[in-house]
Amino acid sequence: MTVNRPPRNACLATARATTSILLIAALATALPLLAAESPPNIVLVMADDVGYECFGTYGSRQYFTPRIDKLADGGVRFANCYS
Repeated sequence: MTVNRPPRNACLATARATTSILLIAALATALPLLAAESPPNIVLVMADDVGYECFGTYGSRQYFTPRIDKLADGGVRFANCYS
């Protein structure tokens, strides 16, 4: 009596496909966790010959700086500077 078995190449192909699917599923699950641990974005604005009175976020009424004010409202403002 002979047993009908699939060819050996077919079994290897099925094993490879299953392994690939499991690997893709594992990566898809892990990517959001890895992305959550990414470092923060940092923007440092340096300008010469500018005082605190030149930016609206520090109370200026002479200059209109809406984009810098928006950055300052969503981040950290430095109140003291020493040179």
